[in-house]
Amino acid sequence: MNKETILFALIHSAICGDTVSDEIKTACTPEMLESVYTLAAKHDLAHLAGQALSKLNLPESDGLAKCKAAAKQAIFRYIRLDHTYGQIC
Repeated sequence: MNKETILFALIHSAICGDTVSDEIKTACTPEMLESVYTLAAKHDLAHLAGQALSKLNLPESDGLAKCKAAAKQAIFRYIRLDHTYGQIC
């Protein structure tokens, strides 16, 4: 399974709320998650991948930690943007 297929499955899960198949979950090795994170970050989608991966209960790895951190950063970015918008209005 390639990184693009895994990324699309994770994005679909994050947006639509569907569960990730066991085949995708099995393919999420630490090496694969690193390459999925690189691809997702390139397209500014790492936060969606992180959201989907956080529900899979995978063993900790560097790629998984990076995806989860991207999801937290997206939340922080949204809160700051919303606060600034409130100040402007």
